[in-house]
Amino acid sequence: AMTCKDLGAQCIFRETSPQHFDTPAIGGLYTGPSEEIRCMNSPPSSFSTLNRWRNDVLYDVIGKVEAGDDGFIRVMPIFDRLTGLSMFHNPFVLHDCTHFAMDPELWEPWHVSLTEVLVNALCT
Repeated sequence: AMTCKDLGAQCIFRETSPQHFDTPAIGGLYTGPSEEIRCMNSPPSSFSTLNRWRNDVLYDVIGKVEAGDDGFIRVMPIFDRLTGLSMFHNPFVLHDCTHFAMDPELWEPWHVSLTEVLVNALCT
């Protein structure tokens, strides 16, 4: 963040995408290696059930360097847009509920988010 400020650059950070491990007690996060690891069979009933601590850190840092809103850092929102897509994790990698398979339907929220943040950066 400070490199962006020091260079006088507008920078774009993206939110971390959600994990969909079947670990309701800790919001879908990875708990460590285990043969018991499973991905959620269906999307969570509420977006608030998934743990977004990494994004909380991102927004906290942006706030501390006073870079938010119309500042020098823009955030590409992606977490909420991918929350319901638990079925798009890579089926060829056993127990991987973090990385997504690149399906055309998955690309739409990524492209929409990137387009929105770029337009907002150019128009303000």
